[in-house]
Amino acid sequence: ETPRTSIAGSAASTPRPGSAASAARHCGGGYGRRLAAESARFVKDVSLVAGSAVGKDTSVTKVWRVRNDSEFAWPAGCVLKHVGGDLDPRVDVPVAVSLAPGAVGDVTVTVNTPSLPGRYVGFFQIATSNGRLFGQRLTCDVVVSE
Repeated sequence: ETPRTSIAGSAASTPRPGSAASAARHCGGGYGRRLAAESARFVKDVSLVAGSAVGKDTSVTKVWRVRNDSEFAWPAGCVLKHVGGDLDPRVDVPVAVSLAPGAVGDVTVTVNTPSLPGRYVGFFQIATSNGRLFGQRLTCDVVVSE
């Protein structure tokens, strides 16, 4: 008897990357609606791990390593937006990398630390040029010393 193989997972049943069906399947939606296709997944802190000691009234640079976990390249014009917390760069920061699917790159923000000692946290997220947020929220968590 000839062995039978299931077509589940075969090229015949897998939507073409970049198609609306692929986006819907990837994002868990139905075929009638297209959900956000971009993705940014935190990989590691490159600088300023959580609780890093920093000076007061200082400019510090936070770097995160992220991976594009989607089937789609990031669109041109992405920015890093402040979405909460104390550490606010006051402007959207252009993202220097436009990651292809599966690629890894660094995202950077520079913030000014407060003049009072204590723990300060800022939350950031990548957004498209039209302001749609995507990916995981990124955290900058520092302790300002005396």
